Amino acid sequence: MDVQKPAEITIPKTIASIGIVNNAVPQPATYGHRHLKYTEKGERTYDEVSLPADSNCILLTELLFEELSGMNYFNNVSLYEYPLREDLAFEDVRRIDSLDVIELAEIMNVDAIISLDRFVVGSLSYEQPLSFEAEDRYLDMKMNTVFHIYSKNGNLISPPLSLSDSVYWQGMYDGDFQISYEGVPELSDAVKGAIAYIASASAASFVPQWIEEYRTYYGDIKEANKKVEADDWKGALEIWQASYEAEQKNMKKKARLAGNIALAYEIIDNIKEALVWSDTAVKLFTESAETSVDMQNKENAESYHTHLIERFREFKVLDLQDRD
Repeated sequence: MDVQKPAEITIPKTIASIGIVNNAVPQPATYGHRHLKYTEKGERTYDEVSLPADSNCILLTELLFEELSGMNYFNNVSLYEYPLREDLAFEDVRRIDSLDVIELAEIMNVDAIISLDRFVVGSLSYEQPLSFEAEDRYLDMKMNTVFHIYSKNGNLISPPLSLSDSVYWQGMYDGDFQISYEGVPELSDAVKGAIAYIASASAASFVPQWIEEYRTYYGDIKEANKKVEADDWKGALEIWQASYEAEQKNMKKKARLAGNIALAYEIIDNIKEALVWSDTAVKLFTESAETSVDMQNKENAESYHTHLIERFREFKVLDLQDRD
């Protein structure tokens, strides 16, 4: 089933247009990238790897602009093409002055500003010899990004958004020949790929996302199973509820039916009723548990109830983020 997850940052519904600005300083070419080697005595040594990074922050804002534009969440997304900072303190996070935010919002004609304030990427590469005249190559890349979000009046909309993530590559080689299906890219290409990855992750922090999740149900009743196969969850719900009311002796079956009813209510977006029925399922499974299978069903019901509590909280946040 497809489940909508709220954005990490709630941007008020009154903000219809957003501007993206680059307020970060690119890291030096000599910063962050190392290659691990071993001496003849087996001691570790590191070589510093130089890689130009002047365009990293520019590329990140451009890709974030493309991601947010393609999501159709805001009526308009704009990109300010000029970097704001001229200092060299690439690790420092410096907020934009409120008067400058107001001016930028007027220039871009937007309701709010997303400011990239820090982007630093580092990597470690190394090789591991194999017994048949080949080697495994590794590249581990780590990124840290900080954003601030301002209203057009110059006020912060939320706490800063800080994202730290990593991307990992591994490949087997015989000299320059790649043996494995997946390989290790050139460092410059790897950085570009990592920037694209963090741009997508950043966009997902500003906009609600749909993800696929899996659910299971108990197939005791064939007629209800056919309704589920036809995606008729209300029809299945009616059958399960009728069976639940009619069942007076088999408490294990009654517990399974309660669990199915909870699922049906979740599918039709009635989370409150789903919580009531999942709680009932937990109680019935607890009271009737005799075997290891019963205990597993009880644990599954408890886990599902906890999940529904989180979904209930998410629904509250999604109500604030819904723009339909």
